Amino acid sequence: MSELVVVAFRDQYRAAEVLNELRRREWDWVSDLADAVAVALDGNGGVRIQLNVDLSPGGTPRWIGLWRSLLSTTLFMPDPGALSASKSQTTDSANGNGRPSQSACVPCDPAWWKEDFRMSDAFLRDVGAVVKPETSAIFMLLHSEQIFPVLRQLHNYGNMIIHTTLTAEQDEKLGAVLALA
Repeated sequence: MSELVVVAFRDQYRAAEVLNELRRREWDWVSDLADAVAVALDGNGGVRIQLNVDLSPGGTPRWIGLWRSLLSTTLFMPDPGALSASKSQTTDSANGNGRPSQSACVPCDPAWWKEDFRMSDAFLRDVGAVVKPETSAIFMLLHSEQIFPVLRQLHNYGNMIIHTTLTAEQDEKLGAVLALA
């Protein structure tokens, strides 16, 4: 089973710092952070999103669409522009033609999280309540068998941790969306 985790911070710069520090650790679950994102909201309504870019065919575009739709849903944003721009600029490195990759088109709009995925309303509400202007957060999908030790390790870094365990059906749906590349 998987766990969708959001670690929130009281300032807009801390999430990126912590995500980079966590990636340097030698814990078993750190490989799951390869597709995590750090999100920072400034006081003027601006959003900055930091993610790793996997240049292999179909690598990052699948996750861009997924995170874009989740951020739109949880943070009540119409469409985080940074991810839309990244998504539209992703090119297909396999054929080298420089055109947008077909894998960039993940069929995952914000409504998917509620209607098809059946994400907990409490989780969506709590994330939206905690991640506010002048704060930051790390959004990650963890696949650890033992989630509570991982959450304890994360607690050493974050001010607030919000998480939800995905059901087997949700895990399957998420895998299907990510495999569409």
